[in-house]
Amino acid sequence: EAAAAGRRNVSVLLVDRSSDLFTPLLHDFGLEALAEARGVLREGRFRRDPTRKSAAKNGPSQVLLGGGGGDEVWEGIRFQTLDTVEEALFASTRAFVAENKAVEEARSRVARGEELSTKVMVQVNRRLASLSYKRKEEALKVADEVRESVMSLLIAPAPLPTIGGRPPPAAEDTPL
Repeated sequence: EAAAAGRRNVSVLLVDRSSDLFTPLLHDFGLEALAEARGVLREGRFRRDPTRKSAAKNGPSQVLLGGGGGDEVWEGIRFQTLDTVEEALFASTRAFVAENKAVEEARSRVARGEELSTKVMVQVNRRLASLSYKRKEEALKVADEVRESVMSLLIAPAPLPTIGGRPPPAAEDTPL
């Protein structure tokens, strides 16, 4: 009847996004766009969540990302989609560890209770004190914190559905 009268039927489908955990991962936005949209970044500044355990020990409460173009870690991942960011960060971390093999070897030797020679201690301390080491280490930490923050906002625990105001029965009580 509606078609004969020149009208079309319109249907609207509403989907509760809290029950769909996979679709937000299939976006076309880069990490930076998602972080800005979710409030993790504001004007290129990452604000650490003070309630997280890592926030207190990881440094200042706000970090400017990519300011001055010196942050190669952030520049390398900021436009990548969320599904590729973790792999890229892992590759950057592996490269950082490889560049600083002496530091990692010294850390593992100390963890095993071995003593380091004075020469090795001087080399490691020089490397740890170098500005490039500190910047790269901080850049890797911050980039991972941004990724982690975005992921935690996208995959927040959904509230359990209720049946007549009661929680659903346990899985073992549910008939097949």
